[in-house]
Order: sequence, then C-alpha cells, then structure tokens
Amino acid sequence: MKKFVVTILFFVLAVQLGAQNASDFFPASPGYVWFYKANELDSNNVPIEENSVWTRDSLADMSVCVDCVGAIVFNAYGNEDLISKAPYVDTTDIKFTGSIASVRVDLTTLIDTALFSDKNFYRTLAALSGWYDIYRFNAIPGVEYLIFRKDTTVTIDSADVPLRFEVSGAREQDEDIDTEIGSFRCKKFLISSTVYYLQPTPLGPFPIPLVRRQNTVWIAPQNWIVKEFAPTRGVDLSQLGGPQFAIPGTQKIIKSKPDAVEIENTNPSEFVLRQNYPNPFNPTTIISYSIPTSKKKQSVVVTLDVYNSLGQKIVTLVNKEQTHGNYAVQFDASNLTSGVYFYTLRAGSFTTTRKMVLLK
Repeated sequence: MKKFVVTILFFVLAVQLGAQNASDFFPASPGYVWFYKANELDSNNVPIEENSVWTRDSLADMSVCVDCVGAIVFNAYGNEDLISKAPYVDTTDIKFTGSIASVRVDLTTLIDTALFSDKNFYRTLAALSGWYDIYRFNAIPGVEYLIFRKDTTVTIDSADVPLRFEVSGAREQDEDIDTEIGSFRCKKFLISSTVYYLQPTPLGPFPIPLVRRQNTVWIAPQNWIVKEFAPTRGVDLSQLGGPQFAIPGTQKIIKSKPDAVEIENTNPSEFVLRQNYPNPFNPTTIISYSIPTSKKKQSVVVTLDVYNSLGQKIVTLVNKEQTHGNYAVQFDASNLTSGVYFYTLRAGSFTTTRKMVLLK
C-alpha cells in the first residue's frame, strides 16, 4: 500500500511539474511583430508561388483578467513589397488560462460556407462564433478533444438537409521546426473542422462526413505560431445530389521581415491583378495590383471596379493616372449582402477580372 501511495504521489507531482502555461508560448509584451507568407497549395500540396500573400501581425495589447491573460493582435495583408506598410484591417483575440489558449473564432471562416446558399446557415454560424479552447497544451498526445459541435438543418435547393458542424483538436508529439527566424521545439496541434450529413436511421441520425479541413499548427515558445499547413482536400456532395471536387490547401510559415521597398522604386515587368486577401472576407479585404514600366508613357489611367454577380457595377475603387509600381486598396463591403462579387482592373488596353466571396 505504501508503494502504491508513493507511486500516486509521484505521478501527481510529475503532472504538476510538467504542466505548461499556454502563455509561455506567446510573446511577453506588446510591440512584437510577426511576418508570415501564405501560399495556396496545388493538388500535390506544393505551394503556388504566384498566389502567395504576406501577412503582418502586431501584438497591440496585453491585459490581465481574474484568471487569464488576454492579447489583441492586429492583422495586415499584402504582397511582399508592400506588407511592411500595409494598413491593419483585422484583429485576432487570444486568451490564456493555465494550459489552455482560447481564440475568439469566426465559425464562418472555419467551415467552407461557400458550399451552401442558405443565408440562415451563415447567420447560425455567425451567432455561434465566440471564444473556443483551441489549443490545450497539456492534452495527452494523440487523444482528440471536442472544441465545438452543432446539429442543425440547412436548406439546399429547397430541401431541408440535417447537418452537423464539428471542430475538434488533438495535440500531437512535439516537433523540431527550422524557420528563417530560428529553430524551435514546437507544440504541434491538429485542428479538424468537419461538416457531416446526418443520415436518418431507426437508431437515430448517423453522421457521414462531407467536408473536412485539417489544419496542422506548430507553436514555438515565446513566438506563438510559426507554421500552419492545411492540405488540399476532396469534397463529395454526391449524397446530397451535388458534385465532387477539390478545395485547395494552404500553407502559412513565419518569415523574417522583408526588405522595405518603396513603391516609387519598384519596377514591375507586367500588369498583375492579385487575388484579394482574405477571401472569403467579412467585411473588408485588400486588393493589390502592379503597373509595369512603359517606354512610351510615364503614367496610365487605371480603374478598379467592383461588380455583383449580375454584372452591375457596385463601386469604383480607383480611377486616376498612376505611374509604374505596386499598389493596394482596401474594399469595404459593410453595406453589401453575402455573395459572389467580381473586381476588374483596366489600365490602357489591359483588362482582367477576378472573383471574391463576401460571407456575413
């Protein structure tokens, strides 16, 4: 019996001594800045360089609550040349309570809401958005924990379809990661977001997975997230009478601060209209483009217009002469409804259009 008691005490003490505060993995004070490069992945999960977007996150504030530590991070998006000066257009809220890091989550960005046209579905997920215990640093490796689950009914093509939306997490074995800012022994998490079809059976609804996004996250001590990877995934909606297709994956990795490049000193070789970021977005997004050097003219009249799905012009974001260089403009869709929109760049004889998705 004495040996048994000693064993139990040793186990309890070992757990207590091994417990890690989530805040130990976050910078200690405001002013810290992260630079990340995000890439879309092709069908083989290889980064597509021409679709890369940079982000700049800045730790704006730290606060102490009764039993936690809170942090507010400002977010900016743009290409490599402009990211150091891009305006902040979003925020991320994080809260640390013991070994748990909670994040204020917008569920409309975790699940592929663009697959469904029911506006009530968007409103349901928006209403359920809030604080969720995403990262549990003392979780047993390999054991899944539930973060969020909601059963509801969504109308698709006039039919009521029972669905389940679920987000779960799992801490995996610690892993060494080499980055541009250093090498780290990281905590590794797998965050899975899944949409299930609830197949009716005599024994009750049976969940059948339709869409699943799995995002692996590496978190380094005093640096927070240094890498994220979500592979390209297949979607099978055949059971709902829909198509089968693939959704591109994403990779986000921490980078050193890029060399500052003044807009007037850049020398693009061709016209480029980049994909807006973030996309889908709510309610603001950044659209960037490049104007090349011309031997004949020092400037060109540039227009950047936004259209709805009916081809009706919504707003003109740019209408002026511009010299060669890289440019970025913010589009605020606060007064618009959810849906697909298009933006068109015209500069001289050059014209190109891209699509973006507003989700509210």
